[in-house]
Amino acid sequence: PDVSREHVSVGYMARCVASIDVGTTGVRCVLFDHDANILASCYEKVVEHHERSGWSEVDPMELWEQCQAVLRGALKTAKLAARDVASIGIATLRGSFVTWNKRTGQPAHRIITWQDARSADICNRWNSSALLTTMNYVGAALHKLTRDPRHLAMRSFKFDTIHTSVRLCWALENVPQTKAWLDEGELLFGTTDTWLLWKLTGGAVHATDYSSVSCTGLYDFYVLDWSWFVLRILGIPASILPEVRDTSGDFGETLPELFGASIPIRALVADQQGASFGHCCFEEGDAKVSLGTGSFVNIVTGRKVFTPMSYTMYPMIGWKIGDELTYLIEATSTCTGTILEWGRRFALIEESSQADELALSVTDSGGVVFVNAFHGLNSPYHDASARGSIMGISSGTQPAHVVRAMLQAIAFRVKDLYDVVEDEMPVPKVLRADGGVAQSNFIMQTISTLTGARVERSKHREMTALGAAFLAGLAVGFWKDKQELKRFVEVDRAFTPGDADELQPTLDLWRTAVRRACDWPHIDAHGRPAK
Repeated sequence: PDVSREHVSVGYMARCVASIDVGTTGVRCVLFDHDANILASCYEKVVEHHERSGWSEVDPMELWEQCQAVLRGALKTAKLAARDVASIGIATLRGSFVTWNKRTGQPAHRIITWQDARSADICNRWNSSALLTTMNYVGAALHKLTRDPRHLAMRSFKFDTIHTSVRLCWALENVPQTKAWLDEGELLFGTTDTWLLWKLTGGAVHATDYSSVSCTGLYDFYVLDWSWFVLRILGIPASILPEVRDTSGDFGETLPELFGASIPIRALVADQQGASFGHCCFEEGDAKVSLGTGSFVNIVTGRKVFTPMSYTMYPMIGWKIGDELTYLIEATSTCTGTILEWGRRFALIEESSQADELALSVTDSGGVVFVNAFHGLNSPYHDASARGSIMGISSGTQPAHVVRAMLQAIAFRVKDLYDVVEDEMPVPKVLRADGGVAQSNFIMQTISTLTGARVERSKHREMTALGAAFLAGLAVGFWKDKQELKRFVEVDRAFTPGDADELQPTLDLWRTAVRRACDWPHIDAHGRPAK
């Protein structure tokens, strides 16, 4: 339905748009007014569970309670009621999922997050199988003949632990409750957005959007349909999958008893695509880097899928609004903000904001390098067995050396991702930056120097939330069009490249350490190397 015309007068008269941003470490609700100013914000920290090495989980019922709490908290702070909200936009971390009973609403297991590496054995099994090997060879041959990008995708197709598909396969094989409910026809699957939408609408809507589903490994965005090949070989039944809807559109309404009145839900978007939309990366070649729990370099490729020649970047759908379908390309590192959290736990820093000051208190890292691989290494290494390490420690090593090495490691991984892009396509000369870790001037300057790009840090701190709000607001006429949104984009500070030759020896040393951290023995539930 064309909700933009249906609600245009109501949307414009409303006081705000609400954005719920579910990240890896926290959930936040932000209320934006017509000038994209923040009226109120409410945040709750998400508790992560790591019961085994490489596992990462979140309690779905606890997350649902937090989702309600932050919206209520933001409304209370702003002294507004549900009737003042034009619409809700929901942005969620991609790839994290849960399965549940559609009759009772009971989850079969915790949310298995995008960082979880338990499916590594399934990936290795399939990637070395005769079927995938044959498909890769056939894809390569067909691409030489046809130059069809779908055949190129066949050539480089591999499973990765970041894909929801293989982690869902693991759940269906190893969680008894999923098997039982599946046999009874009661099982539903959903990424985090689908789960929260299902709860907000009282089970009335089981849906996701194009941006989120394109990052699951379950969807063929060349034909805009589920990948029947992946579903078939992994044994995933189509009956448990959600409906796919436009990113900015009708996702139902909240139950009136939740917030005092029904609120239209008019956008679901994956977090990085939401951040790209918040930056107003609307033109082909526009690029941004988000530094939160992970690092994400995204580049708009326009109306067509860009298929990389190698398995280093991921094409995905950015958003779908009516007839407008926008694609992105992405290179990803899973371990960024978690480094600073680790530093706090080990008393190296009290707050993330202190990291820059400590790093600048020494002239170099004293030969110390930090490998940020708490959950393995993805692009360009693709080694789920890699683990974090600190190398080069001597008797003279100080905490400041380690902190400086930590911040450098974040920038070095972004350099990795930038090099991946450069191998495939013209690199952007301007990177728009956002995320909590992007508040580090040290990291921003190092990224600019290493990449040779101008890095523009956004004045808006909550870029993913802003993108979700933009999408929800457009659907109800709260904002007129994308051109209007561009006037809200402001740069906090721009960083220009320095002397990259000074950093090259440290970068080379770090890459040596990365090679040594790869192919780490699997650790069992008792903390011992598995046989």
